[in-house]
Amino acid sequence: MSSPFPIADDLATGVAAAVAVTGELMVAGVVEAKSPWAPFNAVAPLLLTPDAAEQRGWQPVATPVGLGVTFGGVAAWAALHRFLFRRWSSRPDCPWTEALAAGALAAGTLVLFDYRLLPVERRPRFQRWLSWGAIAAKYAVLGAVVALSRPAAHP
Repeated sequence: MSSPFPIADDLATGVAAAVAVTGELMVAGVVEAKSPWAPFNAVAPLLLTPDAAEQRGWQPVATPVGLGVTFGGVAAWAALHRFLFRRWSSRPDCPWTEALAAGALAAGTLVLFDYRLLPVERRPRFQRWLSWGAIAAKYAVLGAVVALSRPAAHP
């Protein structure tokens, strides 16, 4: 992904990551919780009460809040990391090793944010509905999108 407007690439990376992570969570929700909405309800306690995570199906308040938190949060997180990655890359045509490191950093820092920085009552409650493998896949998808968006030299 490369355009004459690098900030557009950063934003495109954010949207791509948000779409990919949202899709991964929906598939994991269907497979493991029998509802595509359960993972988003699990995120709703960031802005709502902790019991918002307890419902598996569509909830008129919790589900849209969880979708918004997930989509907006992942988009902003990935765009920020892509921006920083582009600013601090050692070369204009970034090697894959740096790209993979940037993806791992984006994913790892989000794990720390979600499970260490947020107060306990505001943390995602994915484990209520998803296996640890499905939860790890969320962060792996984010990291992969950031890595694949590596800055390329402009012609």
